[in-house]
Amino acid sequence: MPLDQYIRSFSHLLTYKDRKKWSSLTIYQAPHKPFLLLSIMDLIAQESITENFKELQYQDYQGEVMQGCMGRAESLYPQGVSS
Repeated sequence: MPLDQYIRSFSHLLTYKDRKKWSSLTIYQAPHKPFLLLSIMDLIAQESITENFKELQYQDYQGEVMQGCMGRAESLYPQGVSS
């Protein structure tokens, strides 16, 4: 898909809009969907995702993303916040 088509598609994503919740930095919209799509596109480019279906499982997240945090519950919370 050409770059201009990606730009057009991303600019027309339906996102949660709430001026009370989101700041002007996000144009008062939730930024989650564009970040998720960009992350998926990056994983496809790295050939980590090779099929058009990915079943999300907690074990995938825990095993791949949280490797450095295993067994250290304090690292899952912001500094100064305890479990």
